[in-house]
Amino acid sequence: MERLIIKNNKVIGKHKDKRIVEKAINQVISFFGKGKISFQIIFVKTRKEYSKFVGRKTNKWEAGFTTGNDIIYLFDKDVFEKVSTHKKQYFYSTLVHEIVHIYTYQYLWFINPIWLTEGLAYVIAKQMREIKKYKKRDITKAHYEEEWFDNPAYSTSAYFIDYLIKKYGKKKLMDLIHNLEEFEKKDAFEKKFKEVYNVSFKKLGKNFSEKSINQI
Repeated sequence: MERLIIKNNKVIGKHKDKRIVEKAINQVISFFGKGKISFQIIFVKTRKEYSKFVGRKTNKWEAGFTTGNDIIYLFDKDVFEKVSTHKKQYFYSTLVHEIVHIYTYQYLWFINPIWLTEGLAYVIAKQMREIKKYKKRDITKAHYEEEWFDNPAYSTSAYFIDYLIKKYGKKKLMDLIHNLEEFEKKDAFEKKFKEVYNVSFKKLGKNFSEKSINQI
C-alpha cells in the first residue's frame, strides 16, 4: 500500500505515477473550468486489502472508490489488470472518475442526485467507450444512495449526461450543478431542472431511460 498526497491540485513529493495523477487532475479541472482540490490516494495491491478498506467483500469489477470527501482507494497500476476485470489501460480513466467525485464533493459540494455524480464521472473520464453492455435503468429512481444500491444506473446516467451536453449545451448543465444543495431533495431538483431546461426531469429522464442504445 502506498499513499499519495495532493494539495491544491499538486502532488506532494515523489511517486512513480505523479505525472499521471496530475494529468488526471488537470482533465477534471479543465472540464469544470476552475477549482482547487486536496485529497489522498491510497494505492492498493490486493483484493483482500481493497475489500478491507471498503468494509465488505468486493466484486472483481470494482477497482476504485472514494470515501468521505478526500480519500481515493485505487488498485495500483502494476496490479490493476491482475486483480480486476479491467485492462491496465483503464487505470487512468478510473483515476479520473474518482477524482471527479472528489471535485463534486469538495468544490461543488453536492452528493445528490447520485446518477448525476456518476454520469459526470463517466463522461469526464471518457469511460463510455468502456461500457461493454448498455443496461437500461430508470434514472428518475436513482437519486438517493439507497435507490442507487437497488438501481445502479451507471450506463444510463453516463449517456444521459452526454445527451444533455450535446442537445442543450454544457453551460446549462453547469448552471444546474452550481445551483444544487449538498443533499438535494428530489422535488427541489425537479424544480431546478425545469428552470434550466424548460422540461420536466421526470418526463425527460423516464423517456430517455426507456430507450435502447440504438435509439439514443
